[in-house]
Amino acid sequence: MKAKDLDKKELTIEEIRKAIKEANEQGQYKHLIPHWLFVSESIIAQLISDGFKVYRGDWDLYAINALIIEW
Repeated sequence: MKAKDLDKKELTIEEIRKAIKEANEQGQYKHLIPHWLFVSESIIAQLISDGFKVYRGDWDLYAINALIIEW
């Protein structure tokens, strides 16, 4: 197997919105996506356009360089 033979599975905007909704229902205001999951730049742009603050950061010692979404 070669790397070029593998396909990246991208998180969809629907999956992210569902996770945000669930977090919000639990009283949270941030959602973490670890760096090993792929989120396209177009989805990040859509989230920003929807009013979310989206940035890379360290959540704790476990989630370094994670995508953090705040509302």
